Amino acid sequence: MKEYLGDPEKRKANIYSLIEVLIIYLLVYFITLFVKHQYIEQLYIVPLIILITRYQFFAQILNVFMYSLFVFFISKRIYHFEEMFLQFCIIFSALVSSLSYWSHVVKMYFLEESLKRSKVNLESFRKYIEYLEDVVDKLKTKLIYENEGISALMLELSKIPAENLKEFAYNFLEKVSAFLEIKKSSFYLYRNGFLRIIASIGNPSFGFSISEDQSLVVKKALEEGSCSILEVFNQFSQLEKEPILAVRIGDEKEILGVVIVEELEDPVQLSNIEKNLKALSVWFIAKLERIEKDAEKHRLPDGTYTVDFYNKIKRRLMDFFAKYSLPFSEICISIYDHELDKVLKAIRSEDLATKIKIYNNRIFLKILLPFCDEVGQISVLERLKHVSRTIEFSNC
Repeated sequence: MKEYLGDPEKRKANIYSLIEVLIIYLLVYFITLFVKHQYIEQLYIVPLIILITRYQFFAQILNVFMYSLFVFFISKRIYHFEEMFLQFCIIFSALVSSLSYWSHVVKMYFLEESLKRSKVNLESFRKYIEYLEDVVDKLKTKLIYENEGISALMLELSKIPAENLKEFAYNFLEKVSAFLEIKKSSFYLYRNGFLRIIASIGNPSFGFSISEDQSLVVKKALEEGSCSILEVFNQFSQLEKEPILAVRIGDEKEILGVVIVEELEDPVQLSNIEKNLKALSVWFIAKLERIEKDAEKHRLPDGTYTVDFYNKIKRRLMDFFAKYSLPFSEICISIYDHELDKVLKAIRSEDLATKIKIYNNRIFLKILLPFCDEVGQISVLERLKHVSRTIEFSNC
């Protein structure tokens, strides 16, 4: 009861209903003043009957009171005993009706509150069920891992000796594609709606770069985490331009890129491969964070790297070239010391620069360009020429 009466909206409605009751009875009173008829005062029973099951409790009590006031005190009519008894029966019946109606109103109110609480509890149960379903899915995935030997794959992946994103992505694709029997896959780096390939197994159909709108599968994977061609089968106009599967690397707030699968040994395993790649994408991000932290240890305050770290990465790229024929480039330049920051901003985020020597306010740098062929090297050289007019190039 206190909850009901304490509701501001209910209190406001009660005040309005009291005012309406008073207005109605005053209106009936003015009618009785202007209309002269011996039975006109019986008109008061009309608002009594109508209002007794319409308004809230206090308005109903006021309704009965107003009826009694006008009938017994304001009216000039003299009642006989039988008429007086009849009026008391009417008033008593009105009171009983108002109490009965009020009890139903209160019950309805508490039923509504109970329904609201039930909806809240239902939502809590729904979230809890979703949580349990997620736990079950993770347990199923773990079981699949154990049955299919994924634990062995994870052990192999943990041994990947990568020092930068491109090398790491290629090693990742190589081992995962071999294990999951993927014939053609690629890793595309994602930036502002644009995807640029940095690693590939097989010749990618999309080419070096694409926008997310060029593929419905890729676009949906970027939004929802993963997408197979089966999920959007009826929405395609040109199926030959769509990959079989795409899996996002990173969460929706910070997307690193997307793994695209274009050809499988056994398409029947598509569902399991999607599950496995989604789980492995989490490991990919965690591993990459560790790689970035390790690289930061070798970065100097001015943005260049130590010579030892530079040479270590170069040796690894040479081994990578010998094994996979993936190119890398190296350029040597000299600039004025105040131009260093501009030069570092002009090269790619995965490129490494190290200082060879400093002489007469000029810095001599070596810049390592992982997975960069001659065309890419020319592009970097052109950017550097625009950054510094006094830049000098030399053989490394």
